[in-house]
Amino acid sequence: MKSKNSWNLIFASNAFKYVVVILIIIVFCVLFCLSDILYGEDNPEAKGKVLATCLSIIGGACVIYGLYLNNKKIGEQTRQNNIAEKTNIDKRFGDAVGYLNSDNDGIAIGGAYALFQIAKEDERYKSIVANIFCDFISANFSSGNKIRLIGVVKELLFQNLDTVFLETELTLRNISFEKNDRFHGKVNIGFKDCSFEGVVFNMLEFARFESCKINKSHLIDCNKIDIIRSEISGISIRNLSMPTKEVNLVDNIYLGQVEIYAQTIIGTLYIGSTATSFDDDFVDKRIVVYTDCENRIEINDRCKKIVSIKKGTFYRR
Repeated sequence: MKSKNSWNLIFASNAFKYVVVILIIIVFCVLFCLSDILYGEDNPEAKGKVLATCLSIIGGACVIYGLYLNNKKIGEQTRQNNIAEKTNIDKRFGDAVGYLNSDNDGIAIGGAYALFQIAKEDERYKSIVANIFCDFISANFSSGNKIRLIGVVKELLFQNLDTVFLETELTLRNISFEKNDRFHGKVNIGFKDCSFEGVVFNMLEFARFESCKINKSHLIDCNKIDIIRSEISGISIRNLSMPTKEVNLVDNIYLGQVEIYAQTIIGTLYIGSTATSFDDDFVDKRIVVYTDCENRIEINDRCKKIVSIKKGTFYRR
């Protein structure tokens, strides 16, 4: 880019124009002096042919210079259009944020759709809009107000994780999710103080659960999973077709069974300390791991009593 700008400055300078004119004059003089050698001393048309050649050179140079000026004009017009477009999007973004915070549901829903459209049009706003939606849902979910608006925002966000909001980082707090909620796409999502009932997580880049309640939920083909200080009533973790790099279960309360189907493509599985009771009557193996790669599994000594490792990578639907 710097090189291109340097050449543009050179071409636009008066010194360059003077040099070109001087060079053209020198070339003409040389050609006229050499006309006898080029076309013969006795050729009466020698000077005319030299003149025709010079005019052709001038014409070609003018065409090239005209193309340069036209290209420069188009480039400047494109730059101005891009600036105007960005300015317009910035203004639309500011207006849309204001609409989203309106007390009128209709206006607020319009603001949500406007923000979503901006995220589709401009890569700069993809992550910004995604986090605005996350903060809005987290801040308003527990109040019980704006139910319709929250539903619209959730739909726009969760149903477009694998398209518009691909490869973004999200954080959600104090929200309850049910079986109609699905998370699909290569994004990083952090959940804190959330509850899940029959929720499916598919192909997430990184899913982190902290102080959550999880029941009858499924994590499928997620690259990395952290479940920390959470209450687990039932969950299955599977990598059916995509590699799973890492699974960490630490300081959780296991009220129901955890099923982990670890294919040979799993990186590491770490089962850390647990908050589950260890009285003498506790015989239930709460964590069941189906795998053919035991060497990639690390289990905290205090957790071995509740972990069962079984050979096999199968999964029955």
